[in-house]
Amino acid sequence: MMGTKYPAHRRGFTLAELVAVIVIISILAGAVSIRIVKTVQKGRDTRRIADIDSLVSALQAYYLDYGQYPDTSGNWTYSTSSDFLSALTSGNYITQTIQDPKNDSTYRYAYKRFSSANPPYAVIGCTKFEALSSMGGTVDGVTLYYYKKLYER
Repeated sequence: MMGTKYPAHRRGFTLAELVAVIVIISILAGAVSIRIVKTVQKGRDTRRIADIDSLVSALQAYYLDYGQYPDTSGNWTYSTSSDFLSALTSGNYITQTIQDPKNDSTYRYAYKRFSSANPPYAVIGCTKFEALSSMGGTVDGVTLYYYKKLYER
């Protein structure tokens, strides 16, 4: 039994073949993970737009009941605050506080009522997008990437 030779088809893979397969799999995994991250970012951005549109509907319903938008005492309020648009939740215009998917100092919703303007108006928007291009601009020193301006009549 000395020097038993195996047939050529049973020898297995060489180290070079294994390395080549690992490199190809790594490249494919990297490409797929980049697409997944971008899809998640676009999903968060789409949710931001839907959230702002929902808040606009709630603010308009609030306006119909009270003749003005919720007061902010001339300051911006942000979704990072625990009382962000609490008038909408306490009045059952929305069922729970709406927050940005990330809701930190970079990604958050902003609201302000400009009562001294002529005509008075309110602005609701999100302060940052991840994957979508900017649709907004600077409002009273705050850069909003997507916003709605609500005019009081």
